[in-house]
Amino acid sequence: MVNYKDERYHDDLLIQLTKDLDELNRLDILSNVFYLGKLGKLKHSRAKRRKDFDVELTFSNLSMIIETKVDSDEGGRRSRDEWQTDEIVKKVSNSKKYSNPEYFFITYGTSEFYTKPYEPGAASDLFSSIGLDKMIDLVGSALNLPLKEKDKYQEWFDLMLIEQKKRLNAIPMLKSFSNFRNHYLTYQGDIDFPNNRLLFCAPELAFPAYGLIASEWNKSKHAKMYGKVELCPIARRSPHIHDSLLRFLEMRESGKPELGKSLYHKGFYLEINEDFNLNLKFNSEGPKEINNKVHNQLKNVKWPQFVNARPRNYKQKANVCYEFDFGLLNTLDDIPFTVDKLGATVTSIVKALS
Repeated sequence: MVNYKDERYHDDLLIQLTKDLDELNRLDILSNVFYLGKLGKLKHSRAKRRKDFDVELTFSNLSMIIETKVDSDEGGRRSRDEWQTDEIVKKVSNSKKYSNPEYFFITYGTSEFYTKPYEPGAASDLFSSIGLDKMIDLVGSALNLPLKEKDKYQEWFDLMLIEQKKRLNAIPMLKSFSNFRNHYLTYQGDIDFPNNRLLFCAPELAFPAYGLIASEWNKSKHAKMYGKVELCPIARRSPHIHDSLLRFLEMRESGKPELGKSLYHKGFYLEINEDFNLNLKFNSEGPKEINNKVHNQLKNVKWPQFVNARPRNYKQKANVCYEFDFGLLNTLDDIPFTVDKLGATVTSIVKALS
């Protein structure tokens, strides 16, 4: 069975398609999509998956160095000393077998919406991003040719079209889901289910919207006050609940502004989770009594009219002590307004806890 989220599935088909195009003398289709000049002939022994990156496609005139992403992000600073792009370029540069390397990131899923708050690595500018739409163009053009095993390429093409249609219809579908969610939560009299969460595992719908919010936030006045946000791709698997999607990572790591200063505790941070709400959390090593202090500090705060805030006392990888429904799903037709609502909510939290 085909597994769309498996990056190797896409790699193997791209390698085979390139070989087929070479045999038909139609490498111009590949060259046009990847914005390359004349490739020359493909060296079939050098069209393969690699350990240091995902795919090598070496031709007479250049080598294509490809990193493939579906629902994962670029490895980097938090786990190693440098970004994945820097590591790849360093390894390729130290090898004598790659002539005129051209670097590419191909994104087929939620990876296309990955947003990081940091400056990119030094090698980042060497990489060109090839998104889902371009890969659809490539395979769609190739399907007009007498390809071997055409059925496999047609299936690949159809799966990418499904992904594209989900993106194009993500906001109206989320608005429909919002109506259901509001009715569902009304029966509970709450804004979420801390002990039995309403699982919405459709990141290919949520991430186009989150990507717009993250991009708008990071260029807004709010980012200057509270730091840039990070949007991390997540795997589409069930029934796993994803604890973190859109993170106020720069605020958390810089400590500016410092949440919890008035409570003499430095472990607080903010995240938007899979429930579309903003959550105030603190590190697991924090004292247990901190929750009561937060609840007392926030119980008399006058929140913006559109915010429904609730105290929490549970652990999901981290301690969640307060949750804020600021109506994210209700204003997706106006992303700048949604970002302003988020900014006003964060401002109220910062004022109460600084």
